[in-house]
Amino acid sequence: MDYLTENYAILRDFAYWHLTLFVQHRNLNVPNISSKLFNPPIKRESLTKQHKYWDMFIEHEGSITCIYTQKNIYPHEQYALDHFVPWSFTLSNSMWNLLPIDSNINSSKSNNLPSVDFLKPFSKLQRKALTFWYNSNFDDKDKKNIMEDYLTIHDSVPELVNMSEDKFYDVFRKTISPMLQIAENSGFKIWQQ
Repeated sequence: MDYLTENYAILRDFAYWHLTLFVQHRNLNVPNISSKLFNPPIKRESLTKQHKYWDMFIEHEGSITCIYTQKNIYPHEQYALDHFVPWSFTLSNSMWNLLPIDSNINSSKSNNLPSVDFLKPFSKLQRKALTFWYNSNFDDKDKKNIMEDYLTIHDSVPELVNMSEDKFYDVFRKTISPMLQIAENSGFKIWQQ
């Protein structure tokens, strides 16, 4: 009994670790299971860094089109960063899941799931932005942080950058479509525009 009492924290953490591995193994498309099971974040991190990179991309492009409203988003104008797959499902601010949208539409989309019809324009915008960031002269540390986000959906950023638009879309479809379905099965609603 003394051994169990003295080593309780180690034994508890060992059991939690194996529980997490068990649950993750059986739910491959549910991101961040350990964060959801133990100590979920109470509030979101700031998206300041992500806004900075999207600002640079929009400035480079001159403008981009909101995939939901088809309105142009111009550099240095107000826009919202949307989590394509809701933050409350992913618990992550990964660049591959963020996109600039018309700020008026962000609150109506809220925590809802987009239709899969938006996946193709989303992946097209992501591909353009990733190619821009990959070929840019950003500080190596900043560039590395962006690139690491994309390693969760494909094991090689140079391969992603050099893929055709259709192949890039296929990578995003294989990653995001199951997430959207699992989120819907978990009670997330499809957004009605």
